[in-house]
Amino acid sequence: MEQLFDAFGIDSEDHSDNALILRPGEKMLDASFPLGDDEGVTITYDRGMALTREDMQFLTWEHPMVQGGMDLVRSGSMGNTGVALIKNKALKAGTVLLEMLYVSEVVAPRALQLGRYLPPIALRCLLDASGNDLAAKVSFEKLNEQLESVPRASANKFVQAQRDSLNPLINAGEETIAPRHITRVKEAKRRLAAETDEELARLTALQAVNPSVRDSELDALRKLREQGLAMLDKAALRLEAIRVLVAG
Repeated sequence: MEQLFDAFGIDSEDHSDNALILRPGEKMLDASFPLGDDEGVTITYDRGMALTREDMQFLTWEHPMVQGGMDLVRSGSMGNTGVALIKNKALKAGTVLLEMLYVSEVVAPRALQLGRYLPPIALRCLLDASGNDLAAKVSFEKLNEQLESVPRASANKFVQAQRDSLNPLINAGEETIAPRHITRVKEAKRRLAAETDEELARLTALQAVNPSVRDSELDALRKLREQGLAMLDKAALRLEAIRVLVAG
């Protein structure tokens, strides 16, 4: 949590053992951070202290500040873009690589339970200046070992200078990832159709010997099948993160 406070610009100071005073900082990045009070709040990680001090909030995994902070990390744009220096003797100085993470997902009503067939996953590509995907040759973890941070001002200047060459690569990234996404969607539709067809066949056979199986049950299952396949057709790729890598 203290790393999270620092990242979002929340000022913290020691109150006592296992307790902190939190206040909105001058460089607070997101006004929606669930601090709970515009003026400040005192928190503790110690249950015993929280029980004896009504003026302190006890932070647990279920606390709104913790849950809200995690939601901001997962859904916010902070950290979605970056520039780094890559140290690799095989790369000529000045070589630019573009790493992108796309999320392959379907947005649908929960009742359809399409996450069973197409759970959201991240698909990664690592493009060189010619649009060749190097992701299969260089893992995310291996790449991170070769990277060094770049000052924000320098990173901004570099990206502005390289904008014209980076935009075509971003478009190429989606074209690179699209076949994998399409394959996932086809398999999800196949599984959904196969499972519902099997269930329809079972209920139809059961209805022949058991009048308590109503036509409305079969109709509802057919409707779910139709809706599910239609929603899977709308499954899309979402660009989640971009990292520009410059060989030095």
